[in-house]
Amino acid sequence: DVTTRFEQLVKLARSGEKAFASFSRQECLNAAREFTLQRRAEIRARHDAGESGSNVVRLLAEMADTVVRGAFQFALHSARHRRSAVSRLAICALGGYGRAELSPYSDLDVCLLYEGMSDENVEMLSNYLVPFLWDTGFLVGYSARSLEETLELARDDNVAFTSLLEGRLITGNSMAFARLKMSVREMQF
Repeated sequence: DVTTRFEQLVKLARSGEKAFASFSRQECLNAAREFTLQRRAEIRARHDAGESGSNVVRLLAEMADTVVRGAFQFALHSARHRRSAVSRLAICALGGYGRAELSPYSDLDVCLLYEGMSDENVEMLSNYLVPFLWDTGFLVGYSARSLEETLELARDDNVAFTSLLEGRLITGNSMAFARLKMSVREMQF
């Protein structure tokens, strides 16, 4: 089963077991791509059978969340200091995707939020996530910013401010994301 294969790979990557290292990026990508194609077909069939548009966009967002979380786990497996990376990183959904409303041909607006300075883990995750999501079949709007940079952008740009207000955590450090949300909510325009 395609779904089971992808979920097994994600679970193995999350466990940190060395056995995951025997799987290539291409094997992970193929599993993610097959999972995405299968879920899209299932959602399309539900829509054709009368599923509401609001449920369809929610289901598409849930499917994308699953793939983003999986890609994050695949990338983290090769992080030099996995625990320290996870402790200061969060992947956030922004825009319509942040509202859990992903239209069939919309892009994934994703932000890799990190606390402190950028480091090799931030670079490695960025270099892994964007091509992986593209190769899985998603259009990706992506940014990697520190908490401070993100807040500065929100202060200077109403569109960014609104997008961050609607943002939600997909995976990673919930405290970093909570600090962002609290700070954005306190801003006044």
